[in-house]
Amino acid sequence: MTANEKVAHRKLSMLQLAQELKSVSEACRIMGYSRSQFYEIKRAFQTGGLEALLDKPPIPGSIANKVPPEIEDKVL
Repeated sequence: MTANEKVAHRKLSMLQLAQELKSVSEACRIMGYSRSQFYEIKRAFQTGGLEALLDKPPIPGSIANKVPPEIEDKVL
């Protein structure tokens, strides 16, 4: 099992724990996630299953806040 798969299973365990305890807050506190993270994970699992819980690598060439090369050259 890869590290990425372990993370996905941990997220799934949190969802199961919340269902078992009938308390999202308690499950988040035990597992170390925030409630907003819980609901993001829940939404991803509902739409894409366990595959959606796997961390995806960043898209090559998609750097946030990157300026166009011509502006970068003028600044440098």
